[in-house]
Amino acid sequence: MQPLPGFIEKIIQLYEMIVVRHGLMIVGDSFGITDNDGRIAFDAAKELIERCDFFQTWLDNGHPISFWLSGFFFTQAFTTAAKQNYARKYTIEIDMIDFDFFMKDNPGDTDERPEDGVLVYGMFLEGAKWDYEKHALAESDPKVLFTSFPPMLFLPEKTTNMHQFDKYEAPLYKTSERRGILSTTGHSTNFVCAVLVPSNMPESHWINRGTALLTSLDD
Repeated sequence: MQPLPGFIEKIIQLYEMIVVRHGLMIVGDSFGITDNDGRIAFDAAKELIERCDFFQTWLDNGHPISFWLSGFFFTQAFTTAAKQNYARKYTIEIDMIDFDFFMKDNPGDTDERPEDGVLVYGMFLEGAKWDYEKHALAESDPKVLFTSFPPMLFLPEKTTNMHQFDKYEAPLYKTSERRGILSTTGHSTNFVCAVLVPSNMPESHWINRGTALLTSLDD
């Protein structure tokens, strides 16, 4: 094969263009990267730093009072570990255990580490909001898609000892995409678990609104 006239020069020009564009994408604003790309990269870097800070604080200071649920990549491993610790502590078969849920939406509720279970924060509500006066789910405000959800105690308990209350069984997802695939561990890549949330309305009311909990938002 013989290169056509000017072939080598074109290759050199193409190489220089790639180097320049790639360099500009890394170090600063240019025609080679959009504002949206830059925002996504910035948000990803910011979240990575926050995760590192969370785990570094845990490493330096020991078991935290509450856990940032959004900070875990494999959230199901964290919730399973909480059940396993409880099962070992009280010598109960793990198949007989599930989570009981308690809202912690009053001042001072998160000041002390719970004796059992894990206190978590960082969840979001889609299709509803939390009413801090009625301590129950409420209709979303107009044009507000997502709202912050208060801290919650995930308390492992024997399924026969669960406390009874009016509730909505809200699915907890990692992202608003609400779909995933089964990994080799048998867990979904998106669905975490069902969370029982206090409600004064029938479950069908929130099902029709697609109400769900999320550990992170898209932006």
